[in-house]
Amino acid sequence: MKDISTEQILEGIVNNNSFVIQYVYKKFFAIVRNYIQKHGGGEDDARDIFQDGLMVIYEQRLNRNLEIRSGFGTYLYSVCRFIWLKQVRDSGKMVYTEIEAVNREMENVGMSNHLVESEELSYKEARSRVYQVNFEKLS
Repeated sequence: MKDISTEQILEGIVNNNSFVIQYVYKKFFAIVRNYIQKHGGGEDDARDIFQDGLMVIYEQRLNRNLEIRSGFGTYLYSVCRFIWLKQVRDSGKMVYTEIEAVNREMENVGMSNHLVESEELSYKEARSRVYQVNFEKLS
């Protein structure tokens, strides 16, 4: 299978080109699956996250004519990693420093600061709620 350029991949995703989508799955899914499985997820989680990552890229391309400065695989991996860490964080099993590292990565691959800031804010709000619940349990 020959390599396809980032621009061709983005256009293929937007146009629902089955050849391009199969290419993306064959070339990049294993990397995302390995990351998710190493960080507490399973095969089904990896499929869901990968699909969600493709949908994020699809929507970004439609809404903002997304341009990727790094390789497509790097960008997709970062998006999927960000989604997975958010999901893990929302389940209450994540350390705050991981979120900060992901935020820096997302900035490096061109994700908007607004998305990063809103995720950080929601994390802080969730953490505050956990503190509040636990303080109320103290005598």
